[in-house]
Amino acid sequence: MRRTIVKGKIVKFIPGLVIMAVFYTLAIVLWKAKNYPLFLFNFSIMGTLLGLGFGLWPILKKDNRDFARKLTMLLTGSYIFFGFGLGLIYPFFGYLRTENFQFEGFLFYLLLGGFAGTVYHYTIAKIIGPFLFGRTFCGWVCWTAAILDYLPWEKSGGRIGVKWEFIRYILFFTILGAVLLLLFVFNYSGLDTARDRYNEFPDPETIFLKFITLKEFWWFVVGNFLYYLTSIILAAALKDNRAFCKYVCPITVLMKIGTGFSILKIKGDRNKCTQCGTCERQCMMNIQITDFTKKGKRISSTECIQCRNCVRVCPNDALSLTFGFDSGFGDHVKRK
Repeated sequence: MRRTIVKGKIVKFIPGLVIMAVFYTLAIVLWKAKNYPLFLFNFSIMGTLLGLGFGLWPILKKDNRDFARKLTMLLTGSYIFFGFGLGLIYPFFGYLRTENFQFEGFLFYLLLGGFAGTVYHYTIAKIIGPFLFGRTFCGWVCWTAAILDYLPWEKSGGRIGVKWEFIRYILFFTILGAVLLLLFVFNYSGLDTARDRYNEFPDPETIFLKFITLKEFWWFVVGNFLYYLTSIILAAALKDNRAFCKYVCPITVLMKIGTGFSILKIKGDRNKCTQCGTCERQCMMNIQITDFTKKGKRISSTECIQCRNCVRVCPNDALSLTFGFDSGFGDHVKRK
């Protein structure tokens, strides 16, 4: 009996250990392949933060577990936002640069063949990553949601009309079209291809003046300002912290492709589940969790962000994070 309890406790740490192993492997492989120590530093930092966050989650009492997720999202999101988006990490490696980590930045880099950090980030976290870990980025890393989750409207009670969810697809193709137009019609890109080194500048004033002329800096700053403004206004208007994620965010269009195939998913034990609905009332994305549990299936909704609120609040411990191979499509969400 004691051995079973110990084994059950160890199992809870496996997702965090797996994520750390994946990121540490990426750190070493990319570092050796590109001979650039930033890869070793970056992916080791990200793997450690996510691994510790996933590891802290089962240690805390149920009521406090969401603190682990919010703290992890605040740390990882801030690291990406300030370190790469605002370029604060590059001085440690001798460079004066910044990167636009917004969707349009990814498209500019990709279409111009510039495999910068933004391309690696999108490829790993938002294109390939969902096949392994679902939309964990949305629940544990996103710098936009890191602010939204502290707003006072956690329980929305359901989603509004399905037509609203087409906004993200419209925005996705609008951004794609705008980038293509700027690149191939107006011969303009939001990138500065020159990568200057700090030792090329004589004084801090010159460095500052150079920095604020970087195109990527302004694309990133203005883009994020519009994202935050839109998301906060939507949250207040619809009384839903995650309204932006549900209806507007264009990046979810990429992530939903692999999420249905995700190896990491939440599963309910139908022998323990009493269909009380507590999990659904606490789900930030309004997923109809009990429908999956009744059928003995893992939650394959492409809207699941792996926040584990449902696991945390279940009074019968009927839900858990599991590894497996299956697939499923559709949102499976509750509407008002």
